[in-house]
Amino acid sequence: MFLRFRDLRTRQKLTVLMTLATAIGLLMAASGLMLYAWIQGRTVAQQDLRAVATIAANNVTAALAFGDADTAHEVLVALRAKPDIDSACVYAPGNGGGPRRIAGYALHGAQTCPPEPGAVGLHDERGRTVLVLEVLEGGAHVGWLRVTQNRSSQQRALAEQLKITAAILLASLVLVLPLAWSMQQLFSAPLLRLADVARRIADSRDYALRAEKTGGDEVGQLVEDFNHMVHEVARRDRELRAIVDASVEGIVTLDRQGRIESMNPAAQQLFGRSAGEVAALPFASLLAPPWNRNFETLFADFAGETARESGRAYELAGCDGKGAEFPL
Repeated sequence: MFLRFRDLRTRQKLTVLMTLATAIGLLMAASGLMLYAWIQGRTVAQQDLRAVATIAANNVTAALAFGDADTAHEVLVALRAKPDIDSACVYAPGNGGGPRRIAGYALHGAQTCPPEPGAVGLHDERGRTVLVLEVLEGGAHVGWLRVTQNRSSQQRALAEQLKITAAILLASLVLVLPLAWSMQQLFSAPLLRLADVARRIADSRDYALRAEKTGGDEVGQLVEDFNHMVHEVARRDRELRAIVDASVEGIVTLDRQGRIESMNPAAQQLFGRSAGEVAALPFASLLAPPWNRNFETLFADFAGETARESGRAYELAGCDGKGAEFPL
């Protein structure tokens, strides 16, 4: 995967990086929103549970004081209007001092009231929220109310929030991709223009070409340094050409394929041909047999690193325009 990314074009890399950075930011924001929605939904559900349980506790106070189980049951049955209430149970103090269940309600009809109400307060139990309240009458303890709440409403709200967040995230990514593609041109365009100028200079050897500086940032400094480098290369190329042209020795420059690039005046006189006549011709065309037939093999060997490092030289025979041979 990294190798594929490394081989992408600069504009593609910039687009991918900007889109990825945006996607990570959006995912973090979405995660934060989902966490907030879950915490907020849990808090609201607990507040709702406490409010419902408090009202129910106030309504069963008289029933507990008089030991009226039927009235207590009627109060609890009214909780069916709240589908997230799984069960509710009322306990009165028993003869031995312990709690005694006198009424109960279950959402699905199954009796789920435990023998004892449990500790007073709010706690989780088997994926549900349980609230146990102490019922008081005139400051005196008359019993307990236990209400169990499922989390279906919280789960529904969280699922809706997830759908909305996912839709916003997807829409944002769809908008970010073309925006990232457009913005990357601000960074990649100067680099691509610089690369184009470098390629043209390499192909044409025209050192008069210069890259256009469009800004004062690091890329602009790079363009300025590149132009300065080209200027120095052009100056040294002129100096080298002057030295080569003034040399009394015949000098012929070849490209990597063994084709003639240039000849100094001494070489033109030696071979009896002008530089324009032989430009781009194979150097083998200037050699006498059998060197003209074996030159490709000799050139490949000479161009190798081992030959250059060892300082190896070859003695050949040239042929001028009239067919006369001479040693090289």
